[in-house]
Amino acid sequence: MDCQQTVAPSSSVSGSPHSLPDAFPGGELLNALKEHSFGISHYGILRTSPHEAKARVVLLEENVVTVLLTTDGYSIADGDECRGGTFESLEDLLAAVSPRFVESRQQSLIAKLQLLAESEDRQKEI
Repeated sequence: MDCQQTVAPSSSVSGSPHSLPDAFPGGELLNALKEHSFGISHYGILRTSPHEAKARVVLLEENVVTVLLTTDGYSIADGDECRGGTFESLEDLLAAVSPRFVESRQQSLIAKLQLLAESEDRQKEI
């Protein structure tokens, strides 16, 4: 499990055509990274296989982590070992390692709630 691979630009995938992440775990990891892009600086898929997917993630604190997704869940890969435990979701993992992710998630939620409230107010006016 070599973590020193070249990282593809955000939202793109490196690797051979047969390793495109259109199924678990590659597709799941890519979708989770896209959904949580508000709370990370950038990311790139390092590798996908039928058994695992890896991505290089730059946190808002500018720390770099390698996220590993297997059937066991999400974890931080450190060389050939996983550190920090296994999480059921990418959101849980990011919240555990990035205080700024937590802040960004809260700000994003508040902004969405404000838009919803404004939309409901406009509907009442009609």
